[in-house]
Amino acid sequence: MATHTLGRSQQEGPIRTIQTKHADQLVREGKAYRCFCTPEALEEHKKAAHESGQPTLYPGTCRHIPLEESDDRAHKGEQFAIRFKSSETPIQISDIIYKRFKKKESEDDFIIVKRDGFPTYHFANVVDDRNMKITHVIRGAEWLISTPKHVELYNAFGWEPPQFAHLGLLVDKNRQKLSKRDQSSNLSFYRQNHVLPSALLNFSVLLGWRGHGAQGDFMTMEEMIKNPLHNLLDHPARIALTLPRIRHYIWSIPDSELKTSLLAGALEPAYNLAAGAQDRERLQEMLGDCIEKMEESAQGEETAGRE
Repeated sequence: MATHTLGRSQQEGPIRTIQTKHADQLVREGKAYRCFCTPEALEEHKKAAHESGQPTLYPGTCRHIPLEESDDRAHKGEQFAIRFKSSETPIQISDIIYKRFKKKESEDDFIIVKRDGFPTYHFANVVDDRNMKITHVIRGAEWLISTPKHVELYNAFGWEPPQFAHLGLLVDKNRQKLSKRDQSSNLSFYRQNHVLPSALLNFSVLLGWRGHGAQGDFMTMEEMIKNPLHNLLDHPARIALTLPRIRHYIWSIPDSELKTSLLAGALEPAYNLAAGAQDRERLQEMLGDCIEKMEESAQGEETAGRE
């Protein structure tokens, strides 16, 4: 589908067409505007502002260009981005975990559509979430600072914002942000070290959680579903899956689930023996070898960490 509404002619898919339509709506309603400033001019402004100790925010050069003039320049082929007219005063947002959040400074007139015609994440995620009828946005705490932008966009369209919940980040044993390269963030690491799916699920759910299940550190799926999000903490959660906790999970789960996990190969050394196991005593005996291997892995990691 070719789109011309914003002074561009390009082929767009259905999602991009919806996003373009909504960007055009904001421009027509005076809630956003085309910015014809070149990247070079913007960079020069930032450099001068930085050198003089001033904020490097967009100076609003194109904010007051009349719509008729803006339309004419766009249709003549002049390149532009689209900026949102942010509120002149900071807005306060609600968050299930952080309760209330408000930045000290007002938002910059941030870009919602780039010069190449592609929407920015801040704009696309709001439009897409609205179209998908998203009711809860649950994401990492690093996105909390960007949420006022998103709420302002919801308000500009007259839409009810979803409920936001910003989770504490996962950190390693040194309390550094968990990297994708860290083996602790890889599911295969836990399988190779014979951690049952139920143990990993409970461990993951309880990271940064205030509440506990009826059996202490072990929660059933029903308990996980019923526990509200506001029981989560607003600080980073350290990845520390200790062997005592793993053992506790193993002995807490139902026999049928334990046997199913064994048969599925979650604990590979016991895989062939599980089929003939008839009672919990036999299952526990088979798990001995698995726990030994977990201890060896843990000790190996601890030694490597000291080197």
